[in-house]
Amino acid sequence: MPAFRHRNLVLLLATTLLYIASQAHIIVVLGPQAEDILRFQTTFSPSSFWQIVDAWGAEGKARYLAHFPYDALHALIYGVLGLVITICTPLFGSAWHWPRRLAVAALPVA
Repeated sequence: MPAFRHRNLVLLLATTLLYIASQAHIIVVLGPQAEDILRFQTTFSPSSFWQIVDAWGAEGKARYLAHFPYDALHALIYGVLGLVITICTPLFGSAWHWPRRLAVAALPVA
């Protein structure tokens, strides 16, 4: 295995592990509210939204608010992982062609 491939593999594994650790940390910070997060994020009804939030109580709301600094860092880690996958893996081929450019350009939107 050439050195550049080994370095890419190490970078990919390191950023993947960092992403997993970050996700796990957010789940720990959220505690019991982690179970409701997907439902919370995908509700399209204001009444359903507030029903979920009110069910958390004061402690649950405090946990939710406390997770935001970690969530901001998590978004950065997610973006770096996407960049590493796009640039350092053969997913888009070895040439710098339009699919790779499009993927790199779309990362901030992800």
